[in-house]
Amino acid sequence: MTVHPTPPEASLAGHATSPERLAAEAGALLSTRPARARTLAELALQRSPGLAVARHHLGEAMCRLGATGRGLPLIEQAVLEDPRLAHLEGGLPDTQGPSAGD
Repeated sequence: MTVHPTPPEASLAGHATSPERLAAEAGALLSTRPARARTLAELALQRSPGLAVARHHLGEAMCRLGATGRGLPLIEQAVLEDPRLAHLEGGLPDTQGPSAGD
C-alpha cells in the first residue's frame, strides 16, 4: 500500500486557524518561501475575502514567483482597500525586467 503524505495546505484547511493568522504567517514567509506564502494568503482569502492584508501578501507572493502581471494588481487593490498597506516593505522584483509578464 502506498501512503501519500498530506500536503501542509490541506492539513491547515481543516484547522480553525483565523484568516488573520494565516495572513500573518504568509507575510512572514514571503522572502523565504513565496509559494507557501501564496498558499496561506489564498486560504486566508477563502475564509475572509475582504482581508486586504491577505490580498497584499498574495500579490507580493505572486510577484516573487514571477507572476508580476497578476501580483501587482492585487497589491494595488489591497492598498486601495487599506491605505496603511502602502507602507509594507517588500523588495519586489524589478517589474521592468524579463519576469514582468506571466
